[in-house]
Amino acid sequence: THKLFNQYRKSIFILTGTSMLYSLTYSLEQTNALLSVTTAWLFNKLWINQKLCTSSQSMQGKTVLITGGNSGIGYETAKDLLRRGARVIIACRNMDKGRQAVQKLYSETKCQENNLRLMKCDLCSFESIRKFANLYNNEEERLDVLMCNAGLSWSPYFITKDGFNSVMQANYLGHFLLTNLLRDTLRQSRPSRIVNVSSRAHRSLYESNIQIYSKQLFSSINKGYR
Repeated sequence: THKLFNQYRKSIFILTGTSMLYSLTYSLEQTNALLSVTTAWLFNKLWINQKLCTSSQSMQGKTVLITGGNSGIGYETAKDLLRRGARVIIACRNMDKGRQAVQKLYSETKCQENNLRLMKCDLCSFESIRKFANLYNNEEERLDVLMCNAGLSWSPYFITKDGFNSVMQANYLGHFLLTNLLRDTLRQSRPSRIVNVSSRAHRSLYESNIQIYSKQLFSSINKGYR
């Protein structure tokens, strides 16, 4: 109990101090967004990070596609699934970083070479997404799990060649298009799954923040496919 109290006390102190610093530098909207990230980090550090997935369910014979599987949540998911026998396909924008991740996954999981594949897919380019989906549908026999994980947060503002804000296109529009282009392969592999990695931050922050709003729209995809 004493340890838990100290954790809460530290959290309150950090959040209070952070909010004061943010309020001196940023607008109200930016402060709320930054506080959301800080709160999520603390929550993960103090509570969620202490609970690990211990599932040993075999994924033998299953094919899993992970966007942004070269780092972060996507990478750790790929590593776990490879250890459980799944065939994992990593789709990412930066192929150099992707190749580094693949070599590291081979080293850490000792998986079979044909159980891991790297493919290029830039979610900020509809042309790239269509090329990827066409290649996947022609070369891969099945898709048991589509994990839409890649995304942008508070990145520099720019408009894609398709005419959209890069954050909105990467977080929502790109994955929406990708899911629809792979829908037939998903259906042929039933029972299949679509996993959208999102955030709950959009429930408490302004919709005018493009990163938060894109996550809100992204979460709505799940409801549409139910």
